[in-house]
This record gives sequence, C-alpha cells and structure tokens, in this order.
Amino acid sequence: MALAQRTKRRNLRLLASALGAVPTDLYHAGFTSRIHVSTLAGASRNRSWRIHAALAQRLINRARALCAGEHFGLELDEAVHPLDSSTVDLCRSVFRWA
Repeated sequence: MALAQRTKRRNLRLLASALGAVPTDLYHAGFTSRIHVSTLAGASRNRSWRIHAALAQRLINRARALCAGEHFGLELDEAVHPLDSSTVDLCRSVFRWA
C-alpha cells in the first residue's frame, strides 16, 4: 500500500500491474510468483490500522530528529504534523471519520 501511495496508483488493479512490470525486483523482495489483485485486496482488508499508525509515528519521530535545530520562521505552542492529503483518500473507505 505504501508503494501504491508513493506511485499514485488509484486502485489495486493499477498497483498489481505496476508490480507485475518488475518481476525481478519482486523476486529479490521475496515474492516467487505474480501478485494478483485479490491477494492485494485480502492483505489490505486483513491488515490492522495499527501498522500504519506505528509507521507514521516512526516517520514523525525521524522528521523531528532531522529538523530539531531548524527555524521555520514561526513560533508554535504545540507540535504540528502536516500530512499529505492523499492519506485521506486512501483511508476514507475504511474510516468514515477520515
């Protein structure tokens, strides 16, 4: 799903097509056969949202460490975490509040 978001794939069929275009890369990543749309759909349906939350927290912590000494020209009382709006598109079908 991270690859889908990074490459701006709008649906699982486009993602499966993109993955099928690089079979040697998939082999080196541990996949021995072609990835089908149904496989992606099942993995997406069964994956816990907590995985994505944990990844987001790790990325936020990493960004904080990288930008610790930076001055951005404004002072804020609280931490600000900007997120790419494509995340909302990806989550809206699962989480109605998104």
